[in-house]
Amino acid sequence: MSYHRQNVFCKNVWRLFQSFKVALTKKFPAELIQLMSMPLWVYINLKNKLGEVKAFEIMRIALLTGGLAKQSLLFYSVDKPRTFKNFIEQELEINKTGTTKWNDLEIVVRNENKFEIKITRCLYHELATFLQIPEATN
Repeated sequence: MSYHRQNVFCKNVWRLFQSFKVALTKKFPAELIQLMSMPLWVYINLKNKLGEVKAFEIMRIALLTGGLAKQSLLFYSVDKPRTFKNFIEQELEINKTGTTKWNDLEIVVRNENKFEIKITRCLYHELATFLQIPEATN
């Protein structure tokens, strides 16, 4: 592919992606769209080309690798002792950031032996369902 054709291709892809983002921003918070639009757009395109199973596995590997690393950093594993109390505090704090900050949750149990939360509303799931790809939240 020549440089000119590559450049035209990239510009066309960028325009399609921008249109995708604009349509979503009308219904969902702009920051959520900024965080999640690219991986969801890539997943939709992979799903259309490769099918749901292969597309899901590709995105699962990509997103879980980065997501797990980020979550590990957010728990301040090096700076704070690994205690159940610290885990609970960091879990609640993490749920106020990133893609989970729009979630509604309730604490079901919180004591020295058990901690359970219930997500009662997940905006990421609502976004994926709106895009007709609820499997992206599995």
